Amino acid sequence: RGLDKIFAHHWELTKYCLEQLVAIDGVRVYGPPITYKRLPVISFTLPRIDANEAAIILDDHYQIGVRAGLHCAPLAHEALQTIQSGGALRASFGLYHTKEDVQRLIHAIKEILSFF
Repeated sequence: RGLDKIFAHHWELTKYCLEQLVAIDGVRVYGPPITYKRLPVISFTLPRIDANEAAIILDDHYQIGVRAGLHCAPLAHEALQTIQSGGALRASFGLYHTKEDVQRLIHAIKEILSFF
């Protein structure tokens, strides 16, 4: 029962984040569709900004940690045509993340995109 609660929490945050990301013009999300339950890991790219630069801005200005790059899968990024933009960003959620954390990420992404 405890694990079921953890999985439900992860899914709630993941689904909410996916819904918010796909609503942002130009953001591209990679992976299964929103309706498919998945692990709490989301790979995405932002328009007009390199993934590594976006990760640095998120960390330095918003204190939000995401992973950027090729994620040990350069051939996948070659197929996705994300190599030239530094790969993708990857956000993940754990037990102690909240909906407010997701909202902070979405707000930060929107603010960053307003400058690019």
